[in-house]
Amino acid sequence: DVSTHETRGRLAGIYSPFSYFGGALGAMAGGFLTDSLGISPAMLILGGFSVLGVLGALTLPRQERRPSGPMDRTNEMGTSPEERRAIFSGRLRLPTRMDGRLWLILALNFGHRFFFAGVFYSTIGLYLAQTLGDEVQLGALVVGVASLTATLLFARNVVSVLVGPALGYLSDLLGDRTRVLLLGEALGVAGLACFASSDSLWLILPGVALAASAYGIVPPMLVSWMGDLTRPGERGVMVGSFQTTGDIGSGVGPLAAYALVAVAGIRPTYAVAALALSLTIPLILYVRTRSAHAGQTMPRAR
Repeated sequence: DVSTHETRGRLAGIYSPFSYFGGALGAMAGGFLTDSLGISPAMLILGGFSVLGVLGALTLPRQERRPSGPMDRTNEMGTSPEERRAIFSGRLRLPTRMDGRLWLILALNFGHRFFFAGVFYSTIGLYLAQTLGDEVQLGALVVGVASLTATLLFARNVVSVLVGPALGYLSDLLGDRTRVLLLGEALGVAGLACFASSDSLWLILPGVALAASAYGIVPPMLVSWMGDLTRPGERGVMVGSFQTTGDIGSGVGPLAAYALVAVAGIRPTYAVAALALSLTIPLILYVRTRSAHAGQTMPRAR
């Protein structure tokens, strides 16, 4: 609501990667506190930080509804008493004639979370153990595979934080989310292909970097594109749907991955994932071309 067409990519590029980075830091801090102090003191400390977060949220200024772009000015849904009553009574649903591109965004979010938060995140430790063994020799340093897994996953979040804001800003300059989104999907395919084709650490490292870049690009671009296409009174339900489809994808992904690993093995599983993810590229190109012919383009950022 507080972003505009000209700033939405940059702001989403900051928000999404940093939220995932916070999750990574939280997991590390929670484990450290539990090992050091025990589960009850650790939960008490983390609960205290949650209270501070709630208090901080209460200090945020209330945003007045204002048009933030040409699409926003076409509809002021949600401002009438009837609409507000509909929200509180649970009768407000997805728009009956929703832009088809929004369905694509929900599907792409499901797919992204399925392959990366689901398949990749849940199997990378198994992949490294089967590929490299229990320990890895890095010069004079011997690193356990569990430590290597944790380090690579943390590095993934760092790369996402570095990539997301810059590529989000680029989408603002281009005035087109789909170009940067295509880049993110292509990087994701390349990353999964590295895992499918290699048993060398020196190709695994670029694979992690490519997957991390995709993780830093795709979610912000989907959020920005969704914001560009959604009218003010529909944004709440769309964001809720977006988060739900992503959670379903990340929950189903590990189940599907380990079922396939049991039948085909870990590297063929990544090959299947890369092939399936590659199908998103022609799909986005098709929707992009069709929207251009229909004149449904995002206004160029000023």
